[in-house]
Amino acid sequence: MNTEVKGRVLILDNRLFKNKPGYARKGGEIDYVNIRRLFEKMSFEIATDEEDTTDLTSEEMFQAIKDETELEVHKHLSMFVLIIMSHGQTGDQILSHDNKWVKLGDIKHLLSASQFTAMKGKPKLIIIQACSGNRIDYGDTKNSSNDPINVQGAGSHTSLEENIASQDDQNSFLTSQLSQEQFDAESSYSENAEAAIPPRSLPNFEDIHLDSDDFFVMKASSDDYVSTRSLTHGSCFIRILVATFYKHACHRDLESLARIIQSRVRESSISRRKNGKKWLGGIVPVHQCTFTNGRKLYFFPEFPPVN
Repeated sequence: MNTEVKGRVLILDNRLFKNKPGYARKGGEIDYVNIRRLFEKMSFEIATDEEDTTDLTSEEMFQAIKDETELEVHKHLSMFVLIIMSHGQTGDQILSHDNKWVKLGDIKHLLSASQFTAMKGKPKLIIIQACSGNRIDYGDTKNSSNDPINVQGAGSHTSLEENIASQDDQNSFLTSQLSQEQFDAESSYSENAEAAIPPRSLPNFEDIHLDSDDFFVMKASSDDYVSTRSLTHGSCFIRILVATFYKHACHRDLESLARIIQSRVRESSISRRKNGKKWLGGIVPVHQCTFTNGRKLYFFPEFPPVN
């Protein structure tokens, strides 16, 4: 990645929520300033002004992403970055200004190879600053509990044992059903393949781009767990992400950066308990990479990497 402008960054930042003053994400404005400045310093172009992508309804969030994907300029850029900061809940759902849950899967579809054709085969980085659930991770500390807590956006919960039993029953049914459907599909294909799909219509293996390819997703907390945010310093995840990128992005690949961030956020969250401060539990950010062919992403390939 060595183009003068590496790519564009779209920041969707929901800090206020309709008719819910208690949901206000105080300190979120600090995250916005820090992460915007980071990517500007790294030769990225910020897609819009702050007021245009702050406190968006679900429809406006989707439209902002769709409008961005239709820009011709992306054909000449090396990657795309989407940053979303809001409240979140289990199931990779993000809260919009009008209090509707937006699924991360629906957002990724808009950025997929079939939809975002200018970025087909190019890396797409998604950074999510939001809770991934309503559990607090006290781990194995004395008098700890992993029961769900009553936080903003929390829904009703059955016991963990009931959830597991229910899921096992559903998975058993789905497995048997899928096996039959798969058998039927394979039988049908075997009998009609030559007539239904001429060999010439199949692309070369190297030319196939799956919609799930070339994503790198970084989330502020593990599935089902909360993340934290300081009213004066912003969120722990964004603060450490920014500091890590400043220090190491010139010589480490993206996945190495994500592992450093994961470790440092975890250490920072645990250190509060060691130092006798009010402890809100540990936090472990997670990331997922679907870069094809084992590729690594270096923001500054002109500098020698560190092993």
